[in-house]
Amino acid sequence: MTRQMKIKDLQERYNISSRQTLYNRLKAAEVDLAIGEGREKQATPEQVELLDQLERHLQNGGSLKNFTPVSLAVVEPVSAPVQGALDTVQSPQDTSLMLQFVEALQTVVQPQDPLWFHERLEKAAEGSWQLTTREVRELIGVKPKGKEYRRGCWLFRKVGRIGNQSAWTVEKIS
Repeated sequence: MTRQMKIKDLQERYNISSRQTLYNRLKAAEVDLAIGEGREKQATPEQVELLDQLERHLQNGGSLKNFTPVSLAVVEPVSAPVQGALDTVQSPQDTSLMLQFVEALQTVVQPQDPLWFHERLEKAAEGSWQLTTREVRELIGVKPKGKEYRRGCWLFRKVGRIGNQSAWTVEKIS
């Protein structure tokens, strides 16, 4: 867990030399620093996480104006707690409704296929699609670098620009 951070610490964390730049980021992230020890303004761990999201957004080619914070939802597997809940049910109708609810949840919360991105990359290769650096990063988990970038059986070639990002084509290497 991140600790509370002073303005100077935040500037170092994000490699920012100007306080004004930091204040602009705080405004974009809608972060209002509290006065901490020694009457200095400090960011809470939650605010630091929000600023980390903003930093990633900026590194991926985003701007302060189009930043939208992401709230992370935690989904836990359904198991024993459901059985405990069923023990407190009052009628067979309640039990039936509870079981229908649990079945519906289990169909929605399925583990993701670890090879999902290969199917998407094959479609992009077949269609000669141009992908942004951000899209490639979302698919393969790393940012491609250079004019050509190899990852597994995939070759990514830089072919120009799409907005403020590089454009890449992808081909499957035999």
